[in-house]
Amino acid sequence: SRNGVIWADGDTKFDANGEITSRNCVLYGHNWTNCWRPVRIGNPGDVMFAQLTAYHYREFANAYPYIWYSTDAEEMKWVIFAVFYTDIGFNYIEPNPGDEQFMEIVNGARSRSRHNFDVEVTTSDKILTLSTCTRAYGASDQQRFVVMARLLREGEQVKAITVTDNPNPVLPSL
Repeated sequence: SRNGVIWADGDTKFDANGEITSRNCVLYGHNWTNCWRPVRIGNPGDVMFAQLTAYHYREFANAYPYIWYSTDAEEMKWVIFAVFYTDIGFNYIEPNPGDEQFMEIVNGARSRSRHNFDVEVTTSDKILTLSTCTRAYGASDQQRFVVMARLLREGEQVKAITVTDNPNPVLPSL
C-alpha cells in the first residue's frame, strides 16, 4: 500500500506460534491525514493510524477504552491506561525492559497522558504500545502520539473504565 503497513518494532519478540512474548509490544503506523490539530474523528479518508489521535478527546477515550488485537496464535483484549503526545526523547519503545525500566515507561506514559484512566499496571503485566507521527506541536518530525494499553489479566472481564482529564500532562520538548 502507498500508505505503508502497521509494523512491530524489530526487537518485539514472538514465539514460533506467533504469540507475543515481549513485555511491551510496540506497533507503528503512519498518520498521513490527521497529523495537525484540530484532530478529526471518523473521517473515512483516514487510513493506518490516523484515527489513533482521536484519543486526544476524553469523550472518545471514554467510549473506546479497549483495544482488540489478534495474531494467528491469539485473540487479545487490552485496556488503555495512557494516551499522550511526546518527543522521541522519551524511550517508551523498549520492547523487553527489566522491571525498573518497565515501570519507568508506564509511569512516564501516565505523567504525559492527556487523560487519567483508572487502570492498574504492574510489572507482571504485558503492554501494547501504538505509536504514530503527529505535527500537533509544530512542523517537527520528532513528535509522536501514543496509545498504551495493558493486556487483560486471566479471568478479568471488560468493564466500564473511568477516564478523567489530566490537568497537567508533561508535554513534548520541541
